[in-house]
Amino acid sequence: MAHYTLIARINAGDGKFPFVNVQFSKNHRPIPIEGATYYLRLGSRGRRAPIRIGKDVNAAIAALLNMENCKAPTLLPCSLRLALLPCPPLYHGRL
Repeated sequence: MAHYTLIARINAGDGKFPFVNVQFSKNHRPIPIEGATYYLRLGSRGRRAPIRIGKDVNAAIAALLNMENCKAPTLLPCSLRLALLPCPPLYHGRL
């Protein structure tokens, strides 16, 4: 099972746009960051390139939960969703 991290890219004000980890509150909700764009990054082996989710923190947490449950986020195009699906589909039978 893949582990994903929710990160945000912010404008530092000096022409740099660093990635920062998103902090979570005590009730496991992400704390929104003003003007941030949210990304998911695979935490264990494999593709380390961040997956852009968007500026909505609710969509970002939904995508994080879906990806950790081996479901592709619905906000991405279909072809990209299939390419990013971390769990292979199950096949029971012969060709």
